[in-house]
Amino acid sequence: MTQHILIVGGSSDIGLHVAENLLHNGHIVTIFARDESRLEHIKTQGANIVLGDARETNDFVRLLEHIGDAVVDGVVHCVGSIVLRPPHAMKKTDFTEVIETNLTTAF
Repeated sequence: MTQHILIVGGSSDIGLHVAENLLHNGHIVTIFARDESRLEHIKTQGANIVLGDARETNDFVRLLEHIGDAVVDGVVHCVGSIVLRPPHAMKKTDFTEVIETNLTTAF
């Protein structure tokens, strides 16, 4: 059964690998991502591409407008960021950005 899968953060290595597998198995794939330079190969395989930043409400609204009334059977969330320093060396703005990127975008 063909399913429509949305991959948020789909220009990541994991997102691209998942997209390739889904397309290979006959599914419809829509990728929402920022890095257009990493998406050309997967686009030629049939993925629908919507450029945008998952942290930006207007970009996400544009994604929803693109999908329209289509049924989305599943969502893969590949948005992520990491700060490699001890907590006592982090600024609050750095911490907030990691939370916004990793957690808020999932909701």
